[in-house]
Amino acid sequence: SSGINAEYGGTAFVQLVSSYHIIGKEYLPIYGLKADAMIMEDLPAIIVSFLLPRESASTMYLLEIRAPTGMVFSKSLVEGQFPMTDGGRGLITRYDIKEGGQRLHLYVDPNTKEKDIELSIPMDIKFDVSSRMPAQVSLIDYYNPAERETVFYSIDTLEDGGEEEAGCSLDLSCDLFQNADVILIGFPGEYTDESLVIDRTYAYKACSGFTTSMGDSERVKFDNVLLRKCVYPLMNTKSVFLLRDNGDEQFVLTGMADYQSFVPITRECASFTECPM
Repeated sequence: SSGINAEYGGTAFVQLVSSYHIIGKEYLPIYGLKADAMIMEDLPAIIVSFLLPRESASTMYLLEIRAPTGMVFSKSLVEGQFPMTDGGRGLITRYDIKEGGQRLHLYVDPNTKEKDIELSIPMDIKFDVSSRMPAQVSLIDYYNPAERETVFYSIDTLEDGGEEEAGCSLDLSCDLFQNADVILIGFPGEYTDESLVIDRTYAYKACSGFTTSMGDSERVKFDNVLLRKCVYPLMNTKSVFLLRDNGDEQFVLTGMADYQSFVPITRECASFTECPM
């Protein structure tokens, strides 16, 4: 508790800083809230995912996202990024852009049938910053603010060409495809932290006992967590997926690229469909 006493007339401004929103503080993972940065059509973007309770008394959730220093949310980039529910009703019932684009408020409908939510929101770069502090994302029960979860995300690694480039960039070569146990053509489907579903598959190369039928869906594990960032840019795009036999029942995804970049390799390398020794 706190108290304020005054003996003389006049006006005073008092700021109360909440114990929430502190980097390094442990927050209860009540919504499984996650936030990560990626490059989306040459713009920095944030991917936010969370799981709404199946049964809840809440009538509204507030998703509050802060932009990193030097970046802002804008109406032109925010609109059109939000999925619709099964009944055609918007998952996001309203949004507000505050503090000149530094803060984005999204009002989430708790009655949506889809409880496992993922949103991708691009940002504008307003000015360059040499070193950005992690930015905050909070999911709050609007009418019961004590029910909240907060996480932080950093975007500097993308600007340095670090994690994102190391995870997604493929040096397409004959040797790369020759050493793959399986080469699948298809479309990225749903994905989790650990695995990806490849839809409408066609096996361009199948070794190590891999079998599939044309048009089937195949679930594969990510070889490393950075590959998850590579999925969204290829959504709704015909793509090529390289798999490795990991010795268990599920094959491991080691890389992916858009199909158009794969086509020239098929002309240069005549023998990479042979199984590696």
